[in-house]
Amino acid sequence: MGESPDLISDLPQSILENILTHLSIRDAIRTSLLSTKWRYKWSTLTDLAFDEKCVSPSTDRALVETNLVRFITGVLLLHQGPIHKFHLSTSFLQCRPDIDQWLLFLSRNGIKELVLELGEGEFRVPSCLFQCLKLTRLELCHCEFDPPKSFNGFSSLKSLTLHQILVSPEAIESLISGCPLLEFLSLSYFDSLVLSISAPNLMYLYLDGEFKDIFLENTPKLVAISVSMYMHEDVADFEQSSDYNLVKFLGGVPLLEKLVGYIYFTKVNTFAFNPNKSWRKMGYIGAHGVAALHRYKYSGVDHSYLAKYVLQPFWTRFVKVFPLWMPPNMITLMGFMFLVTSSLLGYIYSPQLDSPPPRWVHFAHGLLLFLYQTFDAVDGKQARRTNSSSPLGELFDHGCDALACAFEAMAFGSTAMCGRDTFWFWVISAIPFYGATWEHYFTNTLILPVINGPTEGLALIFVSHFFTAIVGAEWWAQQLGQSIPLFSWVPFVNAIQTSRAVLYMMIAFAVIPTVAFNVSNVYKVVQSRKGSMLLALAMLYPFVVLLGGVLIWDYLSPINLIETYPHLVVLGTGLAFGFLVGRMILAHLCDEPKGLKTNMCLSLVYLPFALANALTARLNDGVPLVDELWVLLGYCIFTGLLLKQIKPLLSSSSLFFSSLTLSWLKTVSLYLHFATSVIHEITTALGIYCFR
Repeated sequence: MGESPDLISDLPQSILENILTHLSIRDAIRTSLLSTKWRYKWSTLTDLAFDEKCVSPSTDRALVETNLVRFITGVLLLHQGPIHKFHLSTSFLQCRPDIDQWLLFLSRNGIKELVLELGEGEFRVPSCLFQCLKLTRLELCHCEFDPPKSFNGFSSLKSLTLHQILVSPEAIESLISGCPLLEFLSLSYFDSLVLSISAPNLMYLYLDGEFKDIFLENTPKLVAISVSMYMHEDVADFEQSSDYNLVKFLGGVPLLEKLVGYIYFTKVNTFAFNPNKSWRKMGYIGAHGVAALHRYKYSGVDHSYLAKYVLQPFWTRFVKVFPLWMPPNMITLMGFMFLVTSSLLGYIYSPQLDSPPPRWVHFAHGLLLFLYQTFDAVDGKQARRTNSSSPLGELFDHGCDALACAFEAMAFGSTAMCGRDTFWFWVISAIPFYGATWEHYFTNTLILPVINGPTEGLALIFVSHFFTAIVGAEWWAQQLGQSIPLFSWVPFVNAIQTSRAVLYMMIAFAVIPTVAFNVSNVYKVVQSRKGSMLLALAMLYPFVVLLGGVLIWDYLSPINLIETYPHLVVLGTGLAFGFLVGRMILAHLCDEPKGLKTNMCLSLVYLPFALANALTARLNDGVPLVDELWVLLGYCIFTGLLLKQIKPLLSSSSLFFSSLTLSWLKTVSLYLHFATSVIHEITTALGIYCFR
């Protein structure tokens, strides 16, 4: 049989060009291989869009950056004819001279639409941009914008979007007034307290930032306004000026049809205005955070072969068990409750985590952990099935995962009879989790290496539970040379208790390499953005203080806290850890500036009081100078409405148990307040439901 005719290549030229416009630039270039008629046809495309997907994915950010620069440069060199639209969206390129060269090339090719969505850095817009007088749309993100004095504006510009731009108020006002055809204006992270807008053809206005006054001097055609404001306590007296300022703000817009406002006050808690308008006060999420939530898109890469070839096919089939009406967050919560049940079984049958529970408990631990891993994996697939993916889903999912570190540590502690080492098993699970969250915060991509905790790590643990159900928990209490004869000839190592040997091996072969991987990736990002690595490392400070504080408290205490009450120590510290992780995830979702978040330290405030009280007890033969009841009352004052009634045990024999219990209750209240508040604020901002 002869070859079938090439019907596509014989289509009219306009249809072929239309086909190319619907392909990514990478796929459009690949069409050159189809036939000689397709060769370099892509080079006449007038719309060019570039992002990280243009090159092969890699965990090496430097390699991705180099390949992306080469790809874009090659495309522009081979391109023929005018370029009407250029869209660059990447967090990999900051402060590169290549971008200046690309913009110079575009300024000579009749560019009409320019979108630069760069990662945080110090990219200064080159002067050649202000020579692109044919621009009809301009969108800049994370740049320094300084128009030359000779610049008179973009006479053809109709749409202007500036997000987190370093620019003076005078320059932005001059730019707006120099665009007589401007119809759409969006300013995000704009920190001027006074802004005057003069745009006679402006129809749509979106503002997000800190303002004292907004003057709409000449905007007669405005039909829609969306304003996200910060109102700080240094602004003029709010009670007297707010109505007046709003009257000035809305007085010159006779055609206004839609008004949306998000008002965030750091001091004033009420806003007296027209009740028919929608104004909201956010507690953990500011006005700019609300706007960032609407823009946020999750990015993740999983290089695990076990997940790719074994678990992913199983999860894809398993998700069909759930009906389409079931919300993804409900699946996440169900999976989390499996671990809560597992830890409760461990507490019932091994209160001190040093006695062997029945063998069926080990089997239950393994089964419940397997179900948790499965439910945690399919919630995202359910979100895609039901088209209900949202930033709340990521926060809810990863927040439960952070707490899961503590609950699974307690379950494994009962299986391996770890006793006080249960706390250290929680530590070796919490450190990589915190490191991955920290890395995600800076790189904007969650990267799971070939061997990672959520996949291979959990699989190894539930296999250990099943193994223990067969051999018994006593296997973990033996010396390593007895439990694994292969190590019997190794001096020193053969005498280590098996559970502790596993702990050491996990630190050496899992925790340290993972943390090194996280630090390396963050360092590359910080260097590419010309940022401060010390500022990045400051994000680790609260976690280090949390671990150090608990260990010092245990050392100073007249009783052995971790050994006496392992469940309470791990659970209380795990909840504080969940608050730290949740706050960092929220900062990432809301696109907050990089650096230490002060309110991350809220869960650490009780530690100085506990340490001081334990120290006085240690120096005075076990009798504290200040009764711990008063110390606990100090904790309660801080929590305020979070914890209203305290009834501690007053007997001296239970004094330290009361301290630990109430500190745990304080942490529970703080975390529950954080979780419920943030969920409420995100659902309100996005107009969604948590469990619907």
